[in-house]
Amino acid sequence: MRKPIILLLILLLYFLVNNFCMAQESKGKGRELTVYMRVKDHLTHEDIDSTMTAQLLLAKDSSFVDSADVARNSYQGQRFCYVQATVKATGKYLIYINANGYASKYIPVDIPKLYKSEQYRELKAAYLHKLPKSKEVNLDEVVVKATKLKFYMDGDTLVYNADAFNLSEGSMLNSLIKKLPGVELKKSGEITVNGQRVESLLLNGKDFMDSDRELLLENMPAYMVKKIKSYERTPISVLGTNREKEVPKELVMDIDLKRDYHTGWMANADGGVGSTLYDNKDNHSTKFMGRLFGLRFSDKSRLMLYGNANNLNDDHTPGDNGDWSALTQTEGQKDIYNAGVSYTYGSIDHLRYYGSVHTSYQEKDEANNSLSEQFLQQGNTFGRSFYSKKSYDYSVYSNHEFLYRSTHATQSYKNIYLNFKPQFYYLKYSNNTQSASASFTENTFSQWGKAWMDSISAPNAGGLLRQYAINRSVSNRHANGHWLDTSGDLYFDFTPAHNDMMDFYVYGHYQIKDNADYSNENYLLDYPLSQLPSTVQKRYTPHSGQSQELNISPQLPLRLTKNVRLLQYIIPYIKIGYSHQKSNNPLFVNDERDSLNSVFYNARATILSPGISYNLTRIGEDNKMTRLAISLLVPNYYERMNHIQRKDTTVVRNSHMFQPSITFLHDYAKRGRRIEAQYSMTNSLPSISNLVPTVNSFDPLNLRYTNPNLKDEHTHYLSASYKDKYGRSTLFNSSLNFKVEENSIAQSFIYDYLSGKREIKPENVNGNWNAQVSSGIDFAIDKKEKWRLKENVSYQFVNSVDLINKEKSVVGSNYFNNLLQLTFRPSDKMEFSAITNAHFTRSTSERSDFTTIKACDFDYGCMAQVELPWKLKFSTDLTMYSRRGYNDASMNTNELVWNARLTKSIMHGNLQINLDALDILGNLSNVRRTINAQGRTETFYNVIPSYALVHVAWRFNKKAKNK
Repeated sequence: MRKPIILLLILLLYFLVNNFCMAQESKGKGRELTVYMRVKDHLTHEDIDSTMTAQLLLAKDSSFVDSADVARNSYQGQRFCYVQATVKATGKYLIYINANGYASKYIPVDIPKLYKSEQYRELKAAYLHKLPKSKEVNLDEVVVKATKLKFYMDGDTLVYNADAFNLSEGSMLNSLIKKLPGVELKKSGEITVNGQRVESLLLNGKDFMDSDRELLLENMPAYMVKKIKSYERTPISVLGTNREKEVPKELVMDIDLKRDYHTGWMANADGGVGSTLYDNKDNHSTKFMGRLFGLRFSDKSRLMLYGNANNLNDDHTPGDNGDWSALTQTEGQKDIYNAGVSYTYGSIDHLRYYGSVHTSYQEKDEANNSLSEQFLQQGNTFGRSFYSKKSYDYSVYSNHEFLYRSTHATQSYKNIYLNFKPQFYYLKYSNNTQSASASFTENTFSQWGKAWMDSISAPNAGGLLRQYAINRSVSNRHANGHWLDTSGDLYFDFTPAHNDMMDFYVYGHYQIKDNADYSNENYLLDYPLSQLPSTVQKRYTPHSGQSQELNISPQLPLRLTKNVRLLQYIIPYIKIGYSHQKSNNPLFVNDERDSLNSVFYNARATILSPGISYNLTRIGEDNKMTRLAISLLVPNYYERMNHIQRKDTTVVRNSHMFQPSITFLHDYAKRGRRIEAQYSMTNSLPSISNLVPTVNSFDPLNLRYTNPNLKDEHTHYLSASYKDKYGRSTLFNSSLNFKVEENSIAQSFIYDYLSGKREIKPENVNGNWNAQVSSGIDFAIDKKEKWRLKENVSYQFVNSVDLINKEKSVVGSNYFNNLLQLTFRPSDKMEFSAITNAHFTRSTSERSDFTTIKACDFDYGCMAQVELPWKLKFSTDLTMYSRRGYNDASMNTNELVWNARLTKSIMHGNLQINLDALDILGNLSNVRRTINAQGRTETFYNVIPSYALVHVAWRFNKKAKNK
């Protein structure tokens, strides 16, 4: 522990001495102050984009002092025009601005004092008046035919032209985003652009609804969008502070609406009913959907109301780039009812209020069955299990934000930033679960056919169970409970007046959680093969828990240089954390308390983490930027737990960590080029409950022991990435990730072949590591960009180490994924695509009892969207999903999935009648495979059945009146 602290102090001392030497070196030199202002149009308030010159003059006689620089750039989705001048002495000055097409103007500048630590000062923007237009001259008509560019670079901004993409009638924003070259939209609403994650979703350049991102994606009509911009911006929390140019920027996606929709009302409603196409055993034969979305918006305010009800639990659109592979298909079937309100008022430049309230009710029906194989030296065992669950959930989620920013300098401060974010979440749930499983000495499931689930759950074991089954368990469980979570985040940033070398920042977080769960379970366990005594139990578990968490992190960034293009910061900081957790887990078996497995604990932890970081940022021409960041954090943990299980025990632990990180970044935003490399080391402590030597036999088949001798886990991460834009239509990205784990905690077990019981104990193992390389390219084949090709390819190797019967088990797994898509758009009225997707797995081991695993999931198909006469539009997709190499032959299947939509537009397109048919052939299913050093599992999940749906969509838009 002493060595990391000594290194931390040496590093801090070095930078302080370096800063002192630089200050001594600059002592005596003349002070300079850079003053700058934005130049805007008087009417539009937009930055001027015309030829311009400027001069710095003395106010008393308008004599020339120095030329002033004019700087223009496109940054964070906006065009900027600055005039800046260097002042070397106090006094009153004039800045004379002469712009082509505008009246010249003198701007007074008063500099009563030059402060030692002040490097630059922002002045109020200058507004110029346009000169009257000269007499117009009519030229001969010229006809220009141009191909619609799908995307282009505008300064540092990647701009997508929404009109260049062919969409189905009634498509929402998510359908448009899925078609953007180089963009990937995931199920959770996460968006990546050329391999880089989008941190915020903006509307007309303003933060709005980002916490409700999926709502905006699913309810904003695509026809309202003019452009979609992607660029990096300074995080709001440091905007206008000294750390603005030092803190890494975040990637945002800005939805730019057409001018008609910048202010006014917008509403859309969509409702329909349908039915499954084939007979099925579930209770969802009738399909329905209804959606209502209303939005009132202006430059300063937003108000959104929405409601949604459906039992489709899916957002795939026929003819869209749907991802229905086995890796992404939704599990189970849901009935969803939700509604909410969201509002924003103000501006991030000064004062803003934001808030939302979302309420939801869901009924979910889940079912799956699995085939598993456990790798054992004395002979592998095989398992079959099935699981079904019906759940009912009601939730309310609310989050709000108050933001205040002041950039008006006073005698005490230069900038103030305050942001408070309270949140509230409540969940009430009830569920019924049925499960059954059995372990076997041989893989005999082909003899069972489809009757194996009934055989395992039957009251009395049949002949095959008595011949092959090591054990069998059956459970029926009912549970209900609630979860309450409230939290608040506070950000405060303060910059002293006339000081560009120092800043103060503090972050605070407080959270309270309360949960309770009451479950009743009927449990059966028997041993058909060995005829050991059976276990029949009626279990009751009234669980309750509470927790509190407090985190405070102050920091004091100190700037080491005054060069505006070479920024050096040293940031000493400390993270202070406190947590308190209580949990009561009593267990009653057959109406009597089970004192051996009833657990109560009360734990407190305090974390003091001093740290220091060094940041070097070099800013070149055309927004070229190079950054080096080095950080060292030394967490110190102080924990105390009172644990009651069989006896009352109190344990105390003091631990210390060492967590360094280094990041290198080169960004040439104007070219869309970015190179980044990062190394970090993280540490994690085993749960303090392991210090209490005890055993839990709640599950008779899995006896779980603690281990007081566990060591800390250490994980090393190394990553590198590169992205670029070539020509006008090619996007490329690649990445490399490498992870090594030391002292990984493995759940070692000793297996009893007679009963199938396992004694599980956590142990430290070494040898776990994985490496991944990936690359993606998206480009136009021809000059007119009618043909476009997209490919994403990745390879990953995972070395998995575990302990089985005290012997080390090592399995190496190779994963290869490739997506290839070709799109042809002969005109604005039609588009065709062909796509293929493959996922290969190969696992090997040096163990003599291990059989090499080779499996592949792959799909291929085509999509089409065509406009027909009579304002009809037809879209469809046809895909073959195939699986090979699964241990269960019934899972090695070919599934041809066909979806189609026919749309009729009336009332000038404001009303659409849609006929949707999804999975017309009734073949869709969902199978997933997992593998590690202990075994493999293949699971089949229930999915939403095929259905047809007729729904009507209505649009309403009202523009604001011109003033």
